[in-house]
Amino acid sequence: MQDGCRLSLCLIVRDEADTLEQCLKSAAPVVDEVVVIDTGSTDNTAEIAQRFGARIENVAWQQDFSKARNAGLDLASRDWILVLDADEELELPEEGPSRFRDLLASASCEAYTFQITSLLDDGQQMKHEAVRLWRNRSAHRFEGAVHEQILPSILRADPQARVESSGLRILHHGYAQRVRDQGVKARRNLVLLNAAAQESPDDLFARYNLGVSHLQLSQHQEACAVLAEVHNAMKGTEPWTPSLIRNYALALEGKGDFDQALAVLEEGIDLWSDYTELYYLQGFLFLRKHLYGQALAAWRHCTLQGEPPSRYMSTEGVGSYLAYEQIGLLHMRLKEYPEAITAFAAALQAKGDYSRPLYHLARALGKLGHSPDQVSQYLETHFHFATIQSGLLLADVLAEAGAVEQALRQLERVLARTAATDETRYFKGRLLLQLARHQEALTEFEQVPPTRPGRRGAATAGRGTRRRGPGPGTVPTPPPRRRPEPGRA
Repeated sequence: MQDGCRLSLCLIVRDEADTLEQCLKSAAPVVDEVVVIDTGSTDNTAEIAQRFGARIENVAWQQDFSKARNAGLDLASRDWILVLDADEELELPEEGPSRFRDLLASASCEAYTFQITSLLDDGQQMKHEAVRLWRNRSAHRFEGAVHEQILPSILRADPQARVESSGLRILHHGYAQRVRDQGVKARRNLVLLNAAAQESPDDLFARYNLGVSHLQLSQHQEACAVLAEVHNAMKGTEPWTPSLIRNYALALEGKGDFDQALAVLEEGIDLWSDYTELYYLQGFLFLRKHLYGQALAAWRHCTLQGEPPSRYMSTEGVGSYLAYEQIGLLHMRLKEYPEAITAFAAALQAKGDYSRPLYHLARALGKLGHSPDQVSQYLETHFHFATIQSGLLLADVLAEAGAVEQALRQLERVLARTAATDETRYFKGRLLLQLARHQEALTEFEQVPPTRPGRRGAATAGRGTRRRGPGPGTVPTPPPRRRPEPGRA
């Protein structure tokens, strides 16, 4: 590798055996050195790292993420540093490693941001930009006990330093895989951030993250108190200010102070009119105040403006399919079914593998007076259900819409193409039971082991396959969500 273009990958880990291999594999084509700081693993994390030739150092955890990160930076010996978490995956460009190496060959750029795409457990995605690649200089060190940052030290060393977008993405799987741990992490962060705030009361970023931790724990009163102090004290030039506005509005909504939340969003829109998510949140607040016309106007603005620039923390879809879905749901509430159908169809057109609007669409067709056969014919005419998973999806959509006979026919068409599973048998049994075909239902149920989860709840072949869309791609589909999740930056 040419001089000046060698790359060190630095990680801090603790019991990351489930995800570390995927992380290291993703970066292997471009890194020349792997430095792993282990703060106390008891699983086979170290063995996995060793298979990738990593240098592993055991460092005692000191309640400070920056100290652990910087221990790794101190050991890195290459020209550039890339930082990943063990539950992340570097997504290389289509051109391959050479395109990534071009970033390192820049003579003028000091650091690069990446789009961090967090895959949530319900199938939605949160996105934000963060500096993850920079030149290896002794002055470049992390700051902050929690939600550590590298950019302040880079700019302090050289206020004119060029920081550019890499145009590349890092996938964060942690939220999807460890949802049960998020409350634990938020409570842990709360302790660390309280200590940081007491130690450095003028550190607005630490106090901001303290407020976000309260918000993640649904402690809206406490979140509002902290975020209000930060809001009043900040200069407005901090890079995380748009995220503060977003999260402060979420906290105010959770507290029930809709008018103040709307005022905060208006302030943000005046400053960042291209931040689509602020309009999206406006829609929910107008809805809570029964201002339906204004809610529709806010969500329509989202569809016209499109997704926000990547520099903002945002939920994927607020400028397209999520906004169309909310428009459709509000039309349903107002019994304006033709308009609802148009909106749900637009949502599906915007993202074919997002299947939730398909359920709404079937329900709207029924409300409009379509017979079960007509609902089935409409869906099959307007959408493609060629795969096994999408065929099961159609069966579940029809069942949810009350078209039980049509759902059963669709399920039987699918089962003619693939072997039955415990889930499909249970689903079929439920459909037969609804049609009062009790003996046939009993035959299906008897083939499902008593220990199968499906016997205790909803038909997993149906509602489970709700997670698959009718289009060529398939992704998990979220349950109804009234507002985006909190996010720190």
